[in-house]
Amino acid sequence: MSELSVTPPFQGGCLCGSVRYRCAANPVYAYFCHCLDCQKESGSPFVTELFVPRLAVELAGKTSRYTRTGDSGKSVHRNFCSACGTVVLTEFDVEPDNVSVKACSLDDASWVKPDFHLYIARKQPWLKLNDGLPQFDGDFA
Repeated sequence: MSELSVTPPFQGGCLCGSVRYRCAANPVYAYFCHCLDCQKESGSPFVTELFVPRLAVELAGKTSRYTRTGDSGKSVHRNFCSACGTVVLTEFDVEPDNVSVKACSLDDASWVKPDFHLYIARKQPWLKLNDGLPQFDGDFA
């Protein structure tokens, strides 16, 4: 995967500051997700996420959780600030050792360099991708 220009820990939080997190490990990878759930969650055509080891993330503050069944047939849990609604972390029952941190919630996201695009089959047709990154119709696994 791409080299990241950050040395852990990195941190972030929600819009209102009630939820904060700290991650003590480099991401396994970073990616763009074009699935319909991410589009609705963000109000944009895709989200940028960092896939990180679950045990490396410390989360503080009151969060709520929204759970849906993903394409794998297993649950996907979106954790968001109970006060302002910012989604900061997604958990996948299919991949319990890792979580996805929303790049938009980082205090400084300038170092993030995504490695690929997921769920291109659900990409908005008006969005043109010309970054040369690998593209997967669904999840890459």
